[in-house]
Amino acid sequence: MIKILVLNGSPRGKNGNTQILVDSFLRGISSGEKNIEIKSLFLEKLNINDCRGCFNCWSKTPGKCIFEDDMSNILKDYIEADIIIYATPLYYYGMTSILKKIIDRLLPLNKPYMVKKENGYTHPPRYKEKNHKHILISTCGFPERHHFDNMIEHFNIIAGKLDEAIVCTEGELLRINELKDICKDYIDSVEKCGFEFISQGYISKSTHDELKKDFVDVKTFVDMANMSWNAPGEEAPSIDDVHEKYIKENINSYEKNVKQKNNENKMSHYIKGMASTFNPNASKDIKSILQIQFTDLGECYYFKIENRKCDFHEGKSQNPSTIIKTPSQVWIDIAEGKLQGPKALMDGLYTVQGDFSIMMKMSEIFSLDEEKSEDKNQIDKGFLSCIPPIAWLSIISFVPWYIFWFTSDTSPDISSYIPLMISLLIFTYRKSYIEITSFDIGNILFFAAMSFWQLFDKLSYIEYANTIGSIGIGAIWCSSLISTPITTYYSKHGYSKSITESDLFRKVNEILTVFWVLVYLFQTTARIVVPEDMAILKNVLAYGILIIAGLFTAKFPDKYVAKLASGKN
Repeated sequence: MIKILVLNGSPRGKNGNTQILVDSFLRGISSGEKNIEIKSLFLEKLNINDCRGCFNCWSKTPGKCIFEDDMSNILKDYIEADIIIYATPLYYYGMTSILKKIIDRLLPLNKPYMVKKENGYTHPPRYKEKNHKHILISTCGFPERHHFDNMIEHFNIIAGKLDEAIVCTEGELLRINELKDICKDYIDSVEKCGFEFISQGYISKSTHDELKKDFVDVKTFVDMANMSWNAPGEEAPSIDDVHEKYIKENINSYEKNVKQKNNENKMSHYIKGMASTFNPNASKDIKSILQIQFTDLGECYYFKIENRKCDFHEGKSQNPSTIIKTPSQVWIDIAEGKLQGPKALMDGLYTVQGDFSIMMKMSEIFSLDEEKSEDKNQIDKGFLSCIPPIAWLSIISFVPWYIFWFTSDTSPDISSYIPLMISLLIFTYRKSYIEITSFDIGNILFFAAMSFWQLFDKLSYIEYANTIGSIGIGAIWCSSLISTPITTYYSKHGYSKSITESDLFRKVNEILTVFWVLVYLFQTTARIVVPEDMAILKNVLAYGILIIAGLFTAKFPDKYVAKLASGKN
């Protein structure tokens, strides 16, 4: 059994350009030898401490590091491996800091003494030497191969001598879909390298020569690379006319590729950062699994929120309660404040499936800023604070109207004076403890007018008051659409201002307000059209519609927003 250990030091891990070459090389090995065992380690995901230079692994606990981390297993794999592949992009003319950290931590494999070998003094191995084969696979963004020279020399010293080095210039082109045909020959040659190495112990000169060919000519590559950055306040060097057409054809795909890589890095930063900003005080009584799926990156993360705790996980949850599907750039723009979350949802830029209630509290749940998380609309601080806001709309604010409707055709005084006094009391209470609504003001004006009317003509009042009442309340509600829909005042309490000031919140309340205007119009029509000798039918229609409307109002916001969020318009 041939054991192969791959140490991938790219910060991008599986998504890096270097891994494309590693995969191709391993395919070649697998086609030439079946009796193999491959272990690939993506070092950026492992828990590896930096070497402290304490030399405990030499003096106090020979062969054993003071750190109990993932390096212990790597050392065992390293000792047992027949072939060791170092995979790293070129960072500042050397290996990445991730891989260098692993190299530093190989110190326990040597003894502290100095012995002389052919090329000078070195430290002898602690364990019986195995005839390891050492291979370097690397990519870089430069067009010339000499940039790898220092790193190759470094690995020659580390390994005694590298058995093979596969280095790829113009490496950023490997992931551009439009250039797959151009890169295919190179990737096939890397696969041939794997086959030759496992079959004959070395890579032929002719195959090495194939790896020295450029994907595109140097001038074109440099122009493409320079134009792709778009750094604020800076201009790329000018492009010769002879390359301009080719650049224009390929630069869009190249920029898209670079942007996606940047988004991958940003998303990892933002999503992991969300867990650290979790606010337990805002998550009382919340039990939810919130999954975020980035449609363009193919990545998934989820948060398990329960008992005022938030656990972060990579991948998909087995039973998410809420799923957000979004392009990465949309989420980045929302996180950076360039885009309002509710507006983006309303515009169909992302979708939400499952329980939508947690979305209304996202800005509070994931926020370290206590003041911001408590930046909610004013709530009732008076002696009626036990009454839910929606009950104010359906019961308290309508008390004057209930009295008016049931007494207007029998007692003009009671149906006008009592509603006026109650409206004044409601106005005073809301001004002191909550906030005044256009409904409160409209009620006072309406019942004041009705009081004057019944003073001068009680007979016509008794005959037409109910009909005028339906028209009046409809007018009050309809006029509120000019500024703030009436239902907004009663539905916004408990939500952050970022939610209630959004276009989505306003649209929901506009629909509800218009709906109630139509209800009052129906009442008016019923009172006018239905004959007086059918009083029971008239009352059933006039008041029955209120019960139906109340049930609709209770269900509509959640149903409407959930449908909008799911993208099923």
